[in-house]
Amino acid sequence: MGEAVESLTGKPFDEYVTEHVFEPLGMARSTFDDHEFSMADDHMTQYRQTEEGLMASSLPTRDIGQATGGILASVAELTSYLRLHLNGGAAAGTELLDADTLARAHEGHVDVPGRAPGREAPDREYGYGWFRDEAFLGDRTLLGHSGSITVSSAYLGFLPEAGVGVALASNTSPAFPLGAVGEGVLAAALGADPESVPFFRLRRRHRRLAGEYAAYEGVMSATVERDGATLRVDFDHPLNDAETVLFPAEPDRSERRRGDAEYRYETVDAAGRREPVTFRVADGGVSLLIDRWRLRKQ
Repeated sequence: MGEAVESLTGKPFDEYVTEHVFEPLGMARSTFDDHEFSMADDHMTQYRQTEEGLMASSLPTRDIGQATGGILASVAELTSYLRLHLNGGAAAGTELLDADTLARAHEGHVDVPGRAPGREAPDREYGYGWFRDEAFLGDRTLLGHSGSITVSSAYLGFLPEAGVGVALASNTSPAFPLGAVGEGVLAAALGADPESVPFFRLRRRHRRLAGEYAAYEGVMSATVERDGATLRVDFDHPLNDAETVLFPAEPDRSERRRGDAEYRYETVDAAGRREPVTFRVADGGVSLLIDRWRLRKQ
């Protein structure tokens, strides 16, 4: 894309973006130049995650990466870019981009690989630089994109119908998706519970299910632990002392935090077959049903 812009305009990519994006939107501090960035008195210090903890690091910038995510910008200036999309291509009362052209960027043009639990087909699309999800909080359209260069990450997301957007930035790459935080902020802006976002809802569910389990008279025990978006079960039994990973098999649409519920998962056996696993929450207790076993949370 960068080469296409340079070929059609006769200008280096960074100069074209500065002239046609940064300057019209008042993004005076946004740059592709890491030296210019580092000269600002209040520039961020970026950190790399290591086994010893966070370590201050340099920015991995280079000319070849400018068009794929080389912009250095503040959150405040990223919101100026968001307003362009929320206002149909206008900024400060001036039309900078044709509204129909911008609308095509927001449309879905290809399916995004992957699907939510319980879905039979991909449930997200990709436009021109934006992921499109038409089922945010049930029936709202969310457009967003996140990215990371290891020592920093960012997320932009907006709801066209509601006229609400959010820009986030982190001076490292956190262990959780920054987009999930952005979706939580957007939910809160609409008056919804941030934990209604699937990422947080699944974490809440896994906190509820994690713990020590035992079968009748302790003939088998198991430890259930959270492991990202999955659960890991470590069995203790003479015939089964292996670990099993459980994958959510259906979305959690329930907003109940303490009431009865049933959660379905899947695991894969030694022959590659998918096997159902169920957690039942009833009368204040939690049971794990797997294979022929029923184990209760202690």
